[in-house]
Amino acid sequence: MQDLKHYNEQIPIGWPGSIPKEELGRRWGLSVKSDPNDDRQYRRIMHSLRTRDNGDGMIIVSDHTRSRVYRTNNIYEIAAYRKTIKRKGGSTLQILSKIDRTLLDQANGKQVKFYTFNRMRDARLSRGLRNMDVVIEMQKAGISSFNKPLLSYIENNHCRPTPEMWAVFYKLYGLTPESLIWDSVEIMPP
Repeated sequence: MQDLKHYNEQIPIGWPGSIPKEELGRRWGLSVKSDPNDDRQYRRIMHSLRTRDNGDGMIIVSDHTRSRVYRTNNIYEIAAYRKTIKRKGGSTLQILSKIDRTLLDQANGKQVKFYTFNRMRDARLSRGLRNMDVVIEMQKAGISSFNKPLLSYIENNHCRPTPEMWAVFYKLYGLTPESLIWDSVEIMPP
């Protein structure tokens, strides 16, 4: 992946200059409409751009009603986009609430605890690898957006690796994803 600054600069500023997702993809050299891998790459780039503060004071807005993308520092547009994102997140959390209710119902009122076990750091250290060693291997494999903070997020259960990352982890650690990260549920008495 190219430098994020390059991608960010390709996004027009303000609604009047906004462009369709497909046009932005073309600017980035991606065929988002016809190639699923390019569409995934587009979404990864957008996620990276939206979550990193690059100091320009801009927010990337996707106007889904008109299928347009642009950057803005207009507080009213940002506030409206915040509402949209919060609404989307709320619907995801509603699904999670239903899952939790169902688990509690099936546990007959007993307390349910969720655990995620993560042996990623242990596996890295047991192989004598530093953070930078893993970053370099990921970048050699074409995952140029991989960096030390992302490795830390993965090792601390804040996010899960992509399939491409798992392939590199398997090569480095010699362990399957199931042996490195797994979820467990414990049902406790009331």
